[in-house]
Amino acid sequence: MMSIEVQALQQIEARLPRLGAPKWKDPERRQSIKDNSRVKMEWQLSSSLWTMTCWVALAPARPCLINAMGQIEALVLKRQCDIWDGERTSPGCVWDRSMYGRSIQDAQPTIIFSSSSKICRRNAKRIIQEEDIQVDPRGIGIEYYENGPGFSAGYFDSLDLETGRPTSSSKAELPQEKAVSSAGNLPAYPNNHRESSPTRNAKPAINAALVHVGDVSCTMGGVLMVDGELHVLTVAHAFDCEIETNAETQEAIEPSPPAIHYRRSGIIGTLHGKRDSRERSESSWGLDWALYTIDRNKMHLSNMVFLPNGNILFPRNIAQKDPCDMPVVIHTGTTGIVNGSIIGDYSLVALPGSRSFQRMWIVILDRPIQMGDSGSWVLDPATGDWLGHIVAGKPGTNVAYIVLARDIVNDIVTHFGGKTVRMPSEAELEVTKAVDEVKRAIRLPEPQQAPTTSKKCLHPRRWG
Repeated sequence: MMSIEVQALQQIEARLPRLGAPKWKDPERRQSIKDNSRVKMEWQLSSSLWTMTCWVALAPARPCLINAMGQIEALVLKRQCDIWDGERTSPGCVWDRSMYGRSIQDAQPTIIFSSSSKICRRNAKRIIQEEDIQVDPRGIGIEYYENGPGFSAGYFDSLDLETGRPTSSSKAELPQEKAVSSAGNLPAYPNNHRESSPTRNAKPAINAALVHVGDVSCTMGGVLMVDGELHVLTVAHAFDCEIETNAETQEAIEPSPPAIHYRRSGIIGTLHGKRDSRERSESSWGLDWALYTIDRNKMHLSNMVFLPNGNILFPRNIAQKDPCDMPVVIHTGTTGIVNGSIIGDYSLVALPGSRSFQRMWIVILDRPIQMGDSGSWVLDPATGDWLGHIVAGKPGTNVAYIVLARDIVNDIVTHFGGKTVRMPSEAELEVTKAVDEVKRAIRLPEPQQAPTTSKKCLHPRRWG
């Protein structure tokens, strides 16, 4: 016979709230919404449903979401294989958190699971129902979307060799609506300094160059010093795609290291090393990075970032702390400098081709994510510190996912057996000479002190 104590305990547990319908009332709910961080959710269905929106969560809802996400992270580590039960492929999956609703008037704190796989969404729902995830008494919502993450390294049917960008016939249609950005002082601008040069023989800068590996395009992020040698960083999935293509078409031929092409310069470099695989191992997190060796007769190794206000950022430091809500600068090979904001709360992302979840941080761009954005460096506009690089995004939205620079560097150190990895100095990159050449080419104003930028949060698939 069941004891009175056990019965009482079961009754108490039955009353404890679990992940499900939230019931937050004013003013707590309204206080939890960052009202200038609106991001539309996209339903990839034949018939349109309600237009739902996400906002960055503030206190008092934010600590409750942090607690719920911590429980989900532990659950994912325990049962992550169950997410793909019955799914033959490995589509991207992500767990996000935000204030969610049709409007600010009804938004509630919510965990959102997104995947293009109906099987994965069904499995995730079953796992949540089976597990005892206890949340704040006011409740935390749970939603399931099919707009999962995808790579932002792009396949281009036609690439303009002069500009390094897709031709007009191959450009994807982009949504007209743009997410609200509160930065305002760093408007996006084209990479004009790449199109101009003091002489016909001037070498283009490698950082934020849009290159292609076979049919795949990605952005070259910047230069790292690895055990005393200069190498350029980008994403590994662009090389994975090329290697897989070669394996399908030339099985009998020993594959050579993938070559990197840039406009009419042709081959500018070859792969030096990349993450071991897409799966996490005991010695590696399987993060999305690749280092390559560049022909310095064709490209100038540079980390300088020219802002539209005339200021020049030079990344000297690798950010070591988890990011907070703050404005950022994204140096892309597709559209040049782009404003954005990083959200201080991590998401759990399993990239396409992988069945391991990793912590990644959301960056909300002031324009939709584009094919070719993968590899773009994300920088602190006030200090120039390197925060991370883009590896994925949600198609049709302004949402990108980044791997932190700190984690990339630690993974590189592990991969190469403890070699020193750091940011190169100005002298090692011959910065003074490069600045003079570029200023003569496009008449940049004299460098000024970097503007003090408010640390307010802006608007929060792999993209190569």
